[in-house]
Amino acid sequence: MRLVYGPLWDRFGPRLVFVSCLFAGAIPTALAGTIHDSKGLIVLRFFIGILGTSFVPCQVWSTGFFDKNVVGTANALTGGWGNAGGGVTYFVMSATFDSLVSSSGLKPCVAWRVAFVVLFILITSIGVGMLLFSKDTPTGKWADRAVAVEQNLKPQKSRIVSAQGGVLDKPSSTSSLLDNEKEKREVNEIEVGP
Repeated sequence: MRLVYGPLWDRFGPRLVFVSCLFAGAIPTALAGTIHDSKGLIVLRFFIGILGTSFVPCQVWSTGFFDKNVVGTANALTGGWGNAGGGVTYFVMSATFDSLVSSSGLKPCVAWRVAFVVLFILITSIGVGMLLFSKDTPTGKWADRAVAVEQNLKPQKSRIVSAQGGVLDKPSSTSSLLDNEKEKREVNEIEVGP
């Protein structure tokens, strides 16, 4: 999957590849309840394994949002949350199964199948949320990222920010700056003495 992802990132961006990965993994997750033999389980687990590779587009996507001095920390956090999510899934799925058996009165052979439908709903909801509420890059669409870089490289007068303290005030002449420096030195020499 990582070999497939690289060219897809270049063309569509990591966010859309990430969302596609979630949707592609959600479908076999929903179909987990249809398995009746070991061959079907092996095939299904292979396709559910696509969800495990969602870690990679997540890392590429998060890299684009952080400056070079904190990108390592950001990637460590997102990667850690991804790994933690895989571990938490074991507990959540067991708790969901137990809840379906004890609260809903489902038989264990049915409850584990329904538990995968709950997981499908969670994965799909996250994918839809990412699709609707997140951006490809800090500057907008993935296809427009080169335009933002070019604009950042152009010198612009509008980048000057007015601040208190006369930052934009220009001295009347450079000689007045030199005179001020001389006066400061003379005052310091008088106070300190020879």
